[in-house]
Amino acid sequence: MSKTNTQGKIAESKIVHEYVKRNVKVAIPYSLDVSYDLIIDINNQFKRVQVKSAESDDHLLRVKLQRTYKLGNNKTVYRNYSKDDFDWLAVHDRRTDQCYLVPSEACHNKGKLNLRLQPTRNGRRKGILFASSFEFPQSFD
Repeated sequence: MSKTNTQGKIAESKIVHEYVKRNVKVAIPYSLDVSYDLIIDINNQFKRVQVKSAESDDHLLRVKLQRTYKLGNNKTVYRNYSKDDFDWLAVHDRRTDQCYLVPSEACHNKGKLNLRLQPTRNGRRKGILFASSFEFPQSFD
């Protein structure tokens, strides 16, 4: 298994752990050709969750938001996610071991997502996504 696959599997395990701790039912899709990694059941409402692994620096958590797959000719294709690909993006920060949950509306048609861990030097807030706004909720009631 490649390093990125291993990191992805660790992230999935961490996210599953966070959901199970909060009494959320989790299913893992059998098919490999879907654009999400988990299905969660909250009050009989099913939501699709895409899991990503990323490593922050002191200021920013940069998350790549592209699907990668191989064509028959062994050519690698990268595609941005659309709004229909998943309902939630769950991110595991490998450096801090923190998990974040971002609604899909903040993710579609972007190649990356930046979550700020610290305020900007110039104090700008408009258009900035602060990681603290997306910390994994304590419960899903």
